[in-house]
This record gives sequence, structure tokens and C-alpha cells, in this order.
Amino acid sequence: MNPERMIAVLIVVCSVLASGNVFSQTSNSDQKKDPQTGGQKKQYPGLPSETPDKFQPTNDGFDYIRRDVMIPMRDGVKLHAVILVPKGANRAPILLTRTPYNATELTSHAQSSHLGPILSGYDNATDVIVEGGYIRAVEDIRGKYGSERDYVMNRTVHGPQNPTPVDHSTDTYDTIDWLVKNVPESNGRVGILGISYDGFLPLMALVNPH
Repeated sequence: MNPERMIAVLIVVCSVLASGNVFSQTSNSDQKKDPQTGGQKKQYPGLPSETPDKFQPTNDGFDYIRRDVMIPMRDGVKLHAVILVPKGANRAPILLTRTPYNATELTSHAQSSHLGPILSGYDNATDVIVEGGYIRAVEDIRGKYGSERDYVMNRTVHGPQNPTPVDHSTDTYDTIDWLVKNVPESNGRVGILGISYDGFLPLMALVNPH
């Protein structure tokens, strides 16, 4: 590179650096400190915010009502359940499943305003529930996911191998008793269904039926 061209390049570089420094100084001088707060003083009035102070989502367009509840058992432990009530239900029967497989996930197979898609998956008799107008209730068994206390695999009934006052039979009884008293859209009748472990649980409920 000849000397004249090198000098021209250096002049351009110096000009760029100088302008950057001037811009930085100008920017810093524009951001004046607020003498009261010590923060940056606004140089212009802010626009009104479009974010409400409190946002309450609405499900008016849904064809069901979703309730997450904690149901008390006789020993004070609370079990988590999801209740799905068809919109407009009146004196409808309830179909209950008690599960160790996460009640929330079993009632959230899709992001939908319709009952069918959110139930279309494992251990949900979707066509029966939707077409029959049933209220759907799915409960986490003791010690699993949203429910309190200890989880015991295939917990035996109260007796020599289970000295506690509770078992799957008593938990099911207490759950059904709560549902018929606290779901005003129901007709007071509750059926239990399930497969695999969820099928073992209805069998245990027959030991001390409601």
C-alpha cells in the first residue's frame, strides 16, 4: 500500500472512532439523572400501558367448566382432583377415575375449548363421557402429583399389613362423598372406571362402597 493510500485509510478510521466517541458522549448526556430518584430521567412522556393491572382470563367460549380441587380425607390429608363439568350440565352423573398417572395430564391432552380433545387419550372413555353428558372427575391418589402425604404401591386395606386408618377404599369413599355434596350439577351418582392400576383402584373401592 502506498503512503498516500495508507494516510487516507488512517484518516477514515480516526474519523469513525471520533464520531463514535461523540455519539457516545451525546447519548450519555441525553440520559440525564433524575435528581430525586437518581435514575435515568425520561426525555418524553410515556404512552398509556395497554396491559391491565389485573388480567382475568375468560372461558366463556368453552363447552366445559374446569375445576381443580383439593378433597379432604378422613385423616385430614387432601387429594387433588380435576373436575370437568359440561357447560349447561344439570343432574348429570359423574365418572371418576383415581390414578397415580397425573390427573392434570390425563385431562389436558390438548389445548382446546372442547371437552372431547382434552380427554382423548389414556384411560378416558371420551365418546361415552361426551355423548352421555357425564361429569368427568380424575383424582391423584394419595402421595402422587398434586395429592398430599405418602405414596404406597398397591396399598393394602386397613388391617395387619396396614395399621393406618386409611386405604384406597376409604379414600374412594371420602372422595365420592365429597363429590356428591360439592358438585351441584351432579345427580348424586358416581361411577368408577379405569384400566391397569386405574382398574385396580375401583376394585379396592368395592371393599367399602359408598
